[in-house]
Amino acid sequence: MADAVNCDEAQDLLALDAVGALEPVERAQMERHTATCPTCAPLAAQYVDVVSLMSAALEPVPPPARLRRN
Repeated sequence: MADAVNCDEAQDLLALDAVGALEPVERAQMERHTATCPTCAPLAAQYVDVVSLMSAALEPVPPPARLRRN
């Protein structure tokens, strides 16, 4: 079983988890922690909410024409 993480370690992982950038072991550690932590659980939800809004905040950029030619 992987080592448990504390709040500081879990909070370092929250943003990475929200964008799907954690390794499975790190994600499992963070999920175990946030399942019982009254401080980190709401932060995890906030990160997910923010990430879900990011695509709406960005203007689409058309790809360069050379990409279409290739």
